[in-house]
Amino acid sequence: MISCDIVIIGKGPAGVSAALYTLRSGLKTLLVAHASGELERAEVIENYYGHPSISGPELLETGVAQVNRLGGKILEQEVTGLEQTVGGYMLYTPQEQIAAKA
Repeated sequence: MISCDIVIIGKGPAGVSAALYTLRSGLKTLLVAHASGELERAEVIENYYGHPSISGPELLETGVAQVNRLGGKILEQEVTGLEQTVGGYMLYTPQEQIAAKA
């Protein structure tokens, strides 16, 4: 079983941004994503924070590198279940059980 403070489902721009903020706040963060979705196929993203123009794959690569640099973990698995527990949440994938406070 994996244990963390924060579990974030999805590694699109919102999920990666959320992970960066929680990691910078000193919270043990796990990002779980089965796929990157539309971001990997986006040719051009304009006006995203700090980037006048960037491709989806470049944005994903930059975000993932920042998560890794800050000590975050990314689990490339599909989420198959989520339940609220007394202490937070239990998230399930076919290979893992993940306990998180939030």
